[in-house]
Amino acid sequence: MISRLSKYKKRMLAKRIFMLYSITIMILINVSAQHIEHLNEDNFEHQVLKFEPVQCSTVSDDDFEYATMVLREVKNAVQNDVKNFCRGDYYNLVNVFKSLNAPIEHVALAFDKFIKSEGSCMYVIQLEKKIRKKFKTTEYAHLLKQYNEKLEQCRDEKSKKAPLNIVDYSNKNGFDLELVTMMNHINEQDKYYRLDKCEGWRAKQRELDRSNQVLIDSIFAIHKTYIGNSMVGEKFSGVMWAVIQHSSLEMMEKYLPIVKEAAHNGNLSVESLKMLIDRFYGLKYGYQFFNTQLGFGFKKADANQITEIKRKFGLL
Repeated sequence: MISRLSKYKKRMLAKRIFMLYSITIMILINVSAQHIEHLNEDNFEHQVLKFEPVQCSTVSDDDFEYATMVLREVKNAVQNDVKNFCRGDYYNLVNVFKSLNAPIEHVALAFDKFIKSEGSCMYVIQLEKKIRKKFKTTEYAHLLKQYNEKLEQCRDEKSKKAPLNIVDYSNKNGFDLELVTMMNHINEQDKYYRLDKCEGWRAKQRELDRSNQVLIDSIFAIHKTYIGNSMVGEKFSGVMWAVIQHSSLEMMEKYLPIVKEAAHNGNLSVESLKMLIDRFYGLKYGYQFFNTQLGFGFKKADANQITEIKRKFGLL
């Protein structure tokens, strides 16, 4: 009797151990489906692009549907290129990881990427109520502290950026008000979507660039010279160059001699001339001379080519 009872207890104990083991495995599988393995600051963007979450029991249908929708939108926005991630994408990923009940380290990584991204201050200030609500629980206290520090920094920077008074600037320096106003307008258009770099910014910016190029051609037709330091001051000396730099090969080729002259007579920096040379030759021939165009895949010209181009543009 004792022997039979002992065997029965052993069988029951074995069953319980097996059930506990099975449940543990299920939990681990369930949880890992929501996580990205070995996520860190260096591989963050690559891992996000590969991430395909699977719903687990701790995530509601609504939260999972929202998270997968936002993740899909992020992937579409960056066009499968890690270089295209920007402030809006990182902020959206904070919401994705929170909705999926991902480890807090993942949320923290996305948030850190967000506040360190270019132009994040606009979101940091505008989304204050939402961010405070998002991090109101004790587990996110360290992220709320990080946010408060960033918010203070953003507000301080904003207070220091007083808008330029074009009339005063023109009168003080003896510049033509109409010309300065036009260059200021072109400058704002040139930066409008480039500072954002989110949600189809390239297509939107191309339209503004084309408009700027027409304006620069019109202004050049009137003044017959580069619009630089002597006519609009150092603050707007690079505006005409920026429009040319962001234009077509045809426009770059047309204005290269003009930019060369401006760089040699003090109306533009020599560094700007080098950048235009590299952009033009890089796009047309696939190589550059001064290594100013990083991220385009242009090859470095050899020593003889560099000497030849320096001689051609008076840079020896």
